Amino acid sequence: MIESLQEKNRFEFPAFLTAIFIWSAGLIPLYFPKARLWGFNHLLFAPDNVIYLYIVAGLAAILLFIPRVNDLLVRRMDRSALLFNDAPQFGRWVLLSTLFLPLFWFFRMPANFLGDGYTAILNVGNDIPIILKWSEIGAIGLVSVVAGLLPLSGVEGAVVAYALVSVISGGVTVFFFCALAHELSDNGSGRLFTLGLLIFSGWTLLFFGYAESYPVLWPLVSGYIYYSIRCLKGQSSILVPTILLAVAVIMHLQVVFFTLSYLVLFFSRGVGQRIYQSHRNYIIGALAISIMIGFAAILSQLQKSHEFGNHFIPLLTGRPNAPGYTLFSGPHLIDILNEIRLLIPLAPALILLGWKNGSGNGRDAIGRFLIAFALAGAIFILIIDPRLGLGRDWDLFALCGLGPMLLLVRRMGRGTEKVRRLFPGLIALSLIAVMPYFAVNLSYQPSIDYYQWLLRQDVSRSKAGMSQLRNYYTDLGQDSLATEINQEIVKAYPFIRRADKAVELAQAGRHEEALALADSLFAADPYSVESFIVRGLVRLKTGQYAAAINDLERAAELGQYNAQILINLAQAYFRVGKFDLSLESLRKAQKYDAQSLGVYFGMASAFYQIGANDSALVYMDKIIESDSSRTEIYWMAAQAAYRLQSADRTRVYLERYLELAPETSNRSEAERILKQLP
Repeated sequence: MIESLQEKNRFEFPAFLTAIFIWSAGLIPLYFPKARLWGFNHLLFAPDNVIYLYIVAGLAAILLFIPRVNDLLVRRMDRSALLFNDAPQFGRWVLLSTLFLPLFWFFRMPANFLGDGYTAILNVGNDIPIILKWSEIGAIGLVSVVAGLLPLSGVEGAVVAYALVSVISGGVTVFFFCALAHELSDNGSGRLFTLGLLIFSGWTLLFFGYAESYPVLWPLVSGYIYYSIRCLKGQSSILVPTILLAVAVIMHLQVVFFTLSYLVLFFSRGVGQRIYQSHRNYIIGALAISIMIGFAAILSQLQKSHEFGNHFIPLLTGRPNAPGYTLFSGPHLIDILNEIRLLIPLAPALILLGWKNGSGNGRDAIGRFLIAFALAGAIFILIIDPRLGLGRDWDLFALCGLGPMLLLVRRMGRGTEKVRRLFPGLIALSLIAVMPYFAVNLSYQPSIDYYQWLLRQDVSRSKAGMSQLRNYYTDLGQDSLATEINQEIVKAYPFIRRADKAVELAQAGRHEEALALADSLFAADPYSVESFIVRGLVRLKTGQYAAAINDLERAAELGQYNAQILINLAQAYFRVGKFDLSLESLRKAQKYDAQSLGVYFGMASAFYQIGANDSALVYMDKIIESDSSRTEIYWMAAQAAYRLQSADRTRVYLERYLELAPETSNRSEAERILKQLP
């Protein structure tokens, strides 16, 4: 069969071999289950029927590259490309995107662990003020507004809010995919091919109720690209893509990287083009100087701020928790290839077949714009550190695949007749290639199994992820699974045991041993927030308050949104008499955990020390309401009420104090005050 195929059509033969390669790649991880192939190893976690379907459907798709079968499908594909007549079919595109909404909703993800979904849900769903991260203020704010409009509350409301934003974002994105397909190709079958590959990609998982800040970026960014292309064709104003890009940046600052493409857009049309033509050398020089200044500023900031540096992958020497993960290390480059396979499953075919036999290049304005967008994505995925591991953080980098995909499908979609003959098989192959990814992540237990596999691939980066999984099982009441995960955490992270030991030594008065152990932990990983926390806490317990403040301030800088760090820092300020700074730190902590007893106690103590007894009593009453067995609070509250000359309240607190602590050393003083009360 292969010999006859080669003789009959030499172009379809390499396509046939490439299709076999792409399909068989999905089977390779079955024989190497521990290999770092997270971008296409999903059959490992899929039910048997999905594996059988993948094999059978894949073989069927490969048969579509045989000329006799191919001829029949090409004719039918041409007739079915009604969505893409020469004139834009906006009504049909709206209908198609609307049909996707129930698909996204009814098959939405049952568990939200990819990315940082569980944390995102708890952030919006807990009974505390929502943490608006500086990098994604708009996206989190949008979800919180949606959650506030729902009749649901708590975690349930947060899950539904994220699902609504995700699904609606998916529907709008499908519409813009239709519009992009129309603009990027010049024939119906090419446009249908483009739409098929845009939809049958790993990034479509973002629209199945995905709980993260990234789904809302897709309609904005795809709309920005569409209207930019229209602008470059002289069919739209630059105002629309400008607004869409600005809103996308507000939603998430990662979009700032893609503003590189906006420079191409601005200088390619209208006033920008005239300015560029008149002052080309000056503009190029200014851009070159700006790039050098920006690069120097980044290097300077990397030297000054650990927090800033933690966003970037180390150039030559990895961090202590991942010493082998650097800019051009094998694991990082393999991760990038996995991401490409997940987002552009037909990349080998599109490059091999389209680049030689397709049509269109990057010399026109649209090509330059898409190249700039793709280049920005390449820089982003190369230099930004996937803190969770790229397999879990894939959603952060999903937009990086959109530019290369659009470049490749544009060239293929505008290709010759012999290129268009491959479209049916390629569309089917793209669907089959990503099908296991969806089958796993849209099923409960397979998605959990895949998530745990990802955690074990990057153990050094997965402590928070394993803790989330443990907490998830605890919330569900599955204590045995939670205990099992907790035992794995303790075993995998000796740092936790040693940190606990250091604090225990400090509390036991064995200060030298505690400090030596804390220093050794810090030396092993001086970049981590945990190292600053442990050393700061040990120094606090051993009375080294100034040093503790230095460490805990750095911990607060690196571990933003962590209430406990701020509570410890407030305690250190309190010990040196800086009550104003203590209250400031506690107010910040209160934003992140409004019901923390640590915040209440710190507020009560600080207000009491500065003589604000009425404010102190407010927080003391909150502590008593939460835990009525804490005897020391009744004594503090009695003294505060006594200062305010509130006899009734003083009596209530003292009587309860004496009842709970009959043998207290303050008994005689408490009885004396009681006798003096009117």
